[in-house]
Amino acid sequence: MKERDISYAADRNTKFQQPDDFDYAIVSTADSVQVESCIDSICDDSLCENYGLSSGCRGYECIGEDFDADKCTAGEFALYRYPSGSYQYLYQTFPRIISPLVGVENEHFIVWMRTAALPHFRKLYGRITDTIHQHQTLTFNVSASFYSHKFGGKKWLVISTASKIGAGQNPFLGIAYLGLGSICLVLSACFAIFQHLHPRYMGNESQANTALRQHRSHRTNHRVSSSTPSSSRHPPPTT
Repeated sequence: MKERDISYAADRNTKFQQPDDFDYAIVSTADSVQVESCIDSICDDSLCENYGLSSGCRGYECIGEDFDADKCTAGEFALYRYPSGSYQYLYQTFPRIISPLVGVENEHFIVWMRTAALPHFRKLYGRITDTIHQHQTLTFNVSASFYSHKFGGKKWLVISTASKIGAGQNPFLGIAYLGLGSICLVLSACFAIFQHLHPRYMGNESQANTALRQHRSHRTNHRVSSSTPSSSRHPPPTT
């Protein structure tokens, strides 16, 4: 199952990024023993400086693959450093779920943090790239890391097909977006044609003054015509 590229590119590139002062480095085999002694603790300043990191870096043993976003392979050792301060970073809150080399760039975290449009929603966890045949049995190992019963929530594991307008058997949201976008496109075309045939230039005072004079002239003519007596309705008296 592929667990990469499951979030929106705009979220990955702009909204969820590591701190500016964050940095990491993969350690050579010669220094792996020294790094192993300072895993999850502050390493020697000279070791940090040898790999271009500031003092206060920490050691880490890579798990590899999607957990470390392919930044290192399993069994390798790395050094990382976060900005110091009174912060609790994401990897500290969920050490068995979030790699310190990935942090807030973890795509499962990015997908979960995106606000859902409906109260019942689905969050993409991964894509099965292998071919699934009919009547084939699938087995999943689920580890409950976040319980939802405290706020009355429920979670399900859903296997579904995906298309360009949505996933699963309910394409309503995708069709609604396409329909609303089509209506907006037609209305914008109508307004553009009307503007082309009867242009109105923004900030043109001459058009505003002309419209104001016409309006005043129409009101004056209406008052004059209503105040003039009609001879047909009130004929003069005869003697």
